[in-house]
Amino acid sequence: MFSDASSLGVACAGGLGVGLAVCLGCAAQLRRRRFRPRPTGLQKTSIVPLAAVLESGEVRVAVSAGPAELQGDDLVHQLTAPDQTVRWHVCCDLDGVLVDFDIGVMRAVGKNPEDIRAAGRREVSMMWRTLARTRGFFAALPWTWDGWALWSYLAAESLKGRISVSILSGVPGGEWADWQKRQWCTRQLGRCVPVDLCPSEEKALRAAPGKILIDDRLDQKVPWEARGGTFVLHSSAAESLKALRRIIK
Repeated sequence: MFSDASSLGVACAGGLGVGLAVCLGCAAQLRRRRFRPRPTGLQKTSIVPLAAVLESGEVRVAVSAGPAELQGDDLVHQLTAPDQTVRWHVCCDLDGVLVDFDIGVMRAVGKNPEDIRAAGRREVSMMWRTLARTRGFFAALPWTWDGWALWSYLAAESLKGRISVSILSGVPGGEWADWQKRQWCTRQLGRCVPVDLCPSEEKALRAAPGKILIDDRLDQKVPWEARGGTFVLHSSAAESLKALRRIIK
C-alpha cells in the first residue's frame, strides 16, 4: 500500500511553517491526480473501513475507505507541524497503533514478540539483532487491521482545524531503524507529516498541556501525564477514537 506521495517533491517544503491543518501545496496537487496506494508484499490483513470499526456511527469523518480504495479528493494525509493556534496536538505512536510490529517480528524471527519478552533479555537482544539484519524491516511493515481508520479520523480532524498531528515513535539503539521508520511514514502518510523518533523512555520529554499521546504501552502513561500531557491507551481504533472524541469535543 505504498503511496506515490513521495512524488510531490518540493510542494511540501513550506508545509511545516504555514500554520494550517493541511499543506495546501500538497492538497492542490493531490486534487489534480488520481491516488491509489499500492499494496506491499507484506500486507496480508484486510484494512477495515472506519464505518465498519465504528458501527454506532458516532464518529463521522471525510474518509471512510481503506487505503486501497482512497481517491484524490479524499486524501487527507498531508498534515503540518503543531499549530500554536490549535488547542490540541496529537502525538500518534507507530508500532502497535498504526503499524503491525508483531506480524513483522513473526515473519522475521518466527516467534511471537510476547513469547520473546517472556523468555528474557537474551531472547529480546537476539530478536533486535535479527531485525537489524532484516532488510527494510520497519519500512515494509503492514498497517494494523484498524490503523487506517484511526489515521483517517486524525487527518480529518486536522483538516477541520480541530487538532494538529505528528508521529511520535520509539526506536531501538543504532541508526538502522530511524531511516526505515521515516521511510514508512513518507510512503504511507506523506512528506508533510512531522515525525519525531526517540528512545521510548524519552517520549515523555515531549509532553505538555494540550498534547495527547496515543500509545499501546501503558508504561508511557504516568511520565506523559506527569508533564501535563493527556494519555490515550490504544487497544483498538474504536476505543482510541471514543477517547479522543471525549477529549477534543
